[in-house]
Amino acid sequence: MKASGMVTSIDHLLSWVARLAWLNLLFIIGTLAGFFLLGLFPALTACLGVTRKWLKGNRTLPVWKTFWHLYRNEWKLTNGVGLGLSIVGGILYLNYQILKSAEGEVLFIIPFAFYGVLFFYGLIVLWIFPLIVHYKAKLSQQIKNAVIIGLTKIYISFGMAVLWFAIGYYSLMLPSLFPFFSFTFLFIGWMWLALQVFIKIPSNKNH
Repeated sequence: MKASGMVTSIDHLLSWVARLAWLNLLFIIGTLAGFFLLGLFPALTACLGVTRKWLKGNRTLPVWKTFWHLYRNEWKLTNGVGLGLSIVGGILYLNYQILKSAEGEVLFIIPFAFYGVLFFYGLIVLWIFPLIVHYKAKLSQQIKNAVIIGLTKIYISFGMAVLWFAIGYYSLMLPSLFPFFSFTFLFIGWMWLALQVFIKIPSNKNH
């Protein structure tokens, strides 16, 4: 009886290992399908959507079908958001380089203002995609929610930032994990942290 239970546990574990690796591969395929720039953000959102369903108890969903359904449905919106954030990020980086080269020649308040803008930008980056996956709302409302939730749940925002850093760090230290699990670990952790907030916010507009 114990041997049978152990076999069942091992089989369950291996099936989850396969699911995680499969979703990681789908993220890579989805990103490449959009020639990276137009595939990255829909693939990211689709993976968050799949992990959200797993975390909410739907652990037998068809991963391939669910992923591509979310990928197609959110393609336009997430590319708009992602490209917009990328452009803003590029502008902030250029401003940072300018401030760095002009150190000591600008008013002291300007760097403070810059880092304030960078902080709010970071909150939006951390929260906007989980919000898109979880709630149906206008983009302006999603951005507003990202800032409000990011500020009021700053410890969760900090946890997300640490998660991003840790996954990135260990992916560089153990590159063999990169094609199999790195992205999936990031999406599961990211969505799990977001859900700790979302489940406490009543709404009839969630997916």
